[in-house]
Order: sequence, then C-alpha cells, then structure tokens
Amino acid sequence: MKRTLSITVAVVSALLAVGVCCVWVRSYWFTDQLSWSACRDETMQVSQRFPRIGQYIKAPCWVRAQGGVKPHCPEGDRFCGVPVWKLPLESYARLI
Repeated sequence: MKRTLSITVAVVSALLAVGVCCVWVRSYWFTDQLSWSACRDETMQVSQRFPRIGQYIKAPCWVRAQGGVKPHCPEGDRFCGVPVWKLPLESYARLI
C-alpha cells in the first residue's frame, strides 16, 4: 500500500509539472504574440503620423542592409529565408 501511494504521488506530481509547463509555454507564446502585435501596430501608427521618422523604423535586417552589413539578417544561420529588409512594414508576418 505504501509503495502504491508513493508511485501515485510521483505520477500525479509529474503530470502536474507537465501541465504547468504546458500552461506556461502557452501563456508565454500568447504574451509574446500580443507583444509582437502591439509593437507592430505602434510602429505602423508612428509611421503614419510621422512619416519622416517612420521611414527609419524597420526590422534589424533593414538597418543592417542600409549600412551595407552582410549578412543582412542578424540571425545568421537561423535565417528564415524571408528577405524582410525588402518588405514594407505592413507585410511583416510573425513566423514561429
């Protein structure tokens, strides 16, 4: 009986840990998505209200491309294959 109880407690603890981890990851992803969307929206608003300033608010790869730094993508080997430095701000998409 004592051994069964300890195994049950261990299994329940493991399931709780996995559940908490899944909830945390989901919460983190959702928060990250909200932050990305809010940042993009704010940048678009600044660009519309102050076009002279907005023309310089772009992705880091755009800044690097303007400065002639290669590779343009600061991610190096993790380059996603999308040349964001050539895209207008409105067509930026978040890839996971």
